[in-house]
Amino acid sequence: MIFGAYGRLGVQLSRFLENTHNVIKVGRNKDAQVSIGNLTIQTIEELLLSHNVTVVINLIANTNVDGCENYPETAFVANSIIPHYISAAVNRVGGDIFVLHISTDQVYSGKTFHKEEEFNPCNVYGVSKFSGELSVANSSSVCVLRTNYFGLSRAANSESYLDWLTSSIAGRQEIPVFQNVFFTPVGCSRLCSMILRLIGKKLVGTYNFGSSRVISKAEFAEIVANKLGIDNPNFIYSDYASNSNIKRPLDMSMDSNKLLTELLFDPVVVEDDISYELSKMSVR
Repeated sequence: MIFGAYGRLGVQLSRFLENTHNVIKVGRNKDAQVSIGNLTIQTIEELLLSHNVTVVINLIANTNVDGCENYPETAFVANSIIPHYISAAVNRVGGDIFVLHISTDQVYSGKTFHKEEEFNPCNVYGVSKFSGELSVANSSSVCVLRTNYFGLSRAANSESYLDWLTSSIAGRQEIPVFQNVFFTPVGCSRLCSMILRLIGKKLVGTYNFGSSRVISKAEFAEIVANKLGIDNPNFIYSDYASNSNIKRPLDMSMDSNKLLTELLFDPVVVEDDISYELSKMSVR
């Protein structure tokens, strides 16, 4: 059962897992396979029982960093309270339900290649997501996966950063890119493959999943332009100011060796993932 199945990751993950699993897709829209407008412990418990669920994947999140800062209560409902509801419902049902909770690299800040125990969120989004990790971990069989993914959106009325970036590069628009913000992103398809591996093994614990090489936001944009075969894109280089109204971590890079070693998963080459995600532009 996937909560948040109609968002950007949810749409692609659902299609991917449907090749091997019976996927129950939960969303708020009226056309969802299972439409639930108001999630509570009781409604989630009823869903788990009625569908005989063995695996829960929680993708529900408020990822708008500015919005989280301006409306923290809304951020905590999506990012912390709902994970608590899921955990409580799973505990009520009992049995052997495995929970996979998708978290974020924004639980990290500070200049280092972060291991899982080196969390230090610096804004409401990061704090609310970390709180959600703690909330969902109250169940006995839980995996928290911290990641930062990119891909072309297949969700209705929901453009991804890669969608915007590719169209802006192709249109020769001015594109602001930060030279001092670093991360370890993975492609959406690669993330789906990792999720399949995790639910197959039912790996318990908190894990990072990112690319093997740390890159800046600016370098990410440069790689995309290069893969598109577009020379001299109209990038406007700058540094994200530490005194900006919305505080953002400047280094979200993650050390994924713990997870890769546990699952014997090959290190992720970010250039390869960018190439693969871009190769799907004509088949969406």
